Amino acid sequence: MTTKQYLSNYRKYMSDIIFYETLKEEAIYNVASLKSPQLGDKIQKSPENDPVGNLVIEYERDVARYNIEILSCKAKMILISNQIDKMREINEDFYKILSYRYKIGMDWQDISKKMYLGLSTVTHLHSPALRKFEELFGENYI
Repeated sequence: MTTKQYLSNYRKYMSDIIFYETLKEEAIYNVASLKSPQLGDKIQKSPENDPVGNLVIEYERDVARYNIEILSCKAKMILISNQIDKMREINEDFYKILSYRYKIGMDWQDISKKMYLGLSTVTHLHSPALRKFEELFGENYI
C-alpha cells in the first residue's frame, strides 16, 4: 500500500462509519418494529421455534457486529490522525498539507488558498511530505 492510499483510507473509514451506523439504526428499528405477542397468543416454549425471538437475536448480533466495525474504523482513523499530527513537529507545512488533503479532503486549489501559497508550491511540498511520513510511519502500513 502506498502512503497516499494509506492516508486516503482516513476518509474511507469515515464513510464506512456512516454506512455501519445506518445499518445499525436499521437493525435497531427492525427490532423495535417486531410485533410482540398479544394476550391469548400461544407462545412457544422452545427458542428454536420462536421466530420473533430468533429475529431479535439476529438483529442484536448484527448491531454488535456493526459496533465492532465502527470501533475498528474509529481506531484506524485515530491512528492516522495522530500520525499526521506528529508531522507538525517535523514541518508545519507538511502537517497542514497532509491534514487538509487527507483528513479534511480539500482539493489542491483550496489548500493553496488556505496556506497562502501558490498551487505549484503546495503540490511540490506534497511529495516530500509523503516521503517524510513514509519514513516515520511506513513500517505500519507497507
